Amino acid sequence: MDETTSDDPSPRTWDDEPESPARTSAEEEGPTRTSVWPLVVAMGLTVSEVGVFMGVYPLAVGGLVLFVASVAGITHEAGYTGRPWRLAGALGVVLVAVGVWMVSTQVPLAVDPVVAAVGGADGIVLRGFSVVGAGLVAAVGAAVVSAMGDGDVDDGFPA
Repeated sequence: MDETTSDDPSPRTWDDEPESPARTSAEEEGPTRTSVWPLVVAMGLTVSEVGVFMGVYPLAVGGLVLFVASVAGITHEAGYTGRPWRLAGALGVVLVAVGVWMVSTQVPLAVDPVVAAVGGADGIVLRGFSVVGAGLVAAVGAAVVSAMGDGDVDDGFPA
């Protein structure tokens, strides 16, 4: 018996590939798109940490606002929200609450003790104020942008 004989007249080589199934439209469009939001989230966290922990108020506020905006943007891009402004406003309110909590753990919530703590350059109180400031900027900014709408005349409150 000869082992080299077979029913298939043409020998198969490694270069021969079986026919591939029909390609889907996603495969024909090319490579998938990569989001830039993870980089912006990381940058926002880094800048805010440097600002909050080093006591640099503008960096803390800017980094936290960048973080809030990027989290809202990534959820919008992923399709979890129709518009990112409600989430950005809600995260801003959360930041205000966290900042007020930070301040309240150090001094009683009255005007005189808070002013004295700020005058004495208490680090935790100043960090709490930076978190409150970032929350206010995020909440007010989200409300303003949301109220502006898409530019259509028939737009109500679009958030």
